This record gives sequence, C-alpha cells and structure tokens, in this order.
Amino acid sequence: MRRIPKYYYILGSGCCLSVINAMSSSEIDLELKSIYETKSLEMADIILLYGCINRKFIENIIRELNSTEKEIKIIKIGKCIISNCNDLENAFSVKQKIILNLDGCPPSVESVENALINILYTERNINGK
Repeated sequence: MRRIPKYYYILGSGCCLSVINAMSSSEIDLELKSIYETKSLEMADIILLYGCINRKFIENIIRELNSTEKEIKIIKIGKCIISNCNDLENAFSVKQKIILNLDGCPPSVESVENALINILYTERNINGK
C-alpha cells in the first residue's frame, strides 16, 4: 500500500533550534514514513511551532495561518512558547490550533518525531486515508 505524503512546516526561532536542526539528520528519517518538511504553508498538514515568542511573532503566526484556507494543526515544541501570552488579544486563535504540547527545554528529537508520526497516522485513520 502506497502512503499519502504528509508535510510539516517549521515556524519559530530561538532555543529549540537544535531539535529542529536534528529533524533533518540521517538518524531521523521521516521520509521513510512519507513525512516531509515543506517551506510552503499551503502544503503543510501540521506546524511545528517552537521558541520564544512576542506580540509581533503571534501576529505573524496569525497572518500566516489566515493566508491559507487549509485547517492546519500545531505541535508546540518547548516549554517557553505561548506560556506568557495570555494578555495578547489574538493568542487564542493560535492556542486553539495546538493539538499537542511537547514540553522540555528542549524536548528530545525522538519525541518530536514520534509526535509527528502518531498525529499524522491518527489523522489518516480518522479520515480514512
């Protein structure tokens, strides 16, 4: 059976960069599972959101999410992101798209890999694909 390719989009800056960089290492071979990084939000099935954020960053995330008609879920990576954004009026629109919080400073590369695989495979099962 041929797998339908799934795509993740990386959005963030800062402290979890080492985990994000390790996602493209030869030890983490998501392509064997038909999961690929994309630079196009329109192609993305899920966003890996990481790092330290501020009001401008939240506004950029919202703008990017609103630029596509596709419903895109978010995996939050690291314990610092969105934890102190309660005063931001638009943060809720980002928070409600978060389907998984991978806490840690930083979380392990394997936990990010497993989260992607589990969420995308679960989504396939739910959608019958």
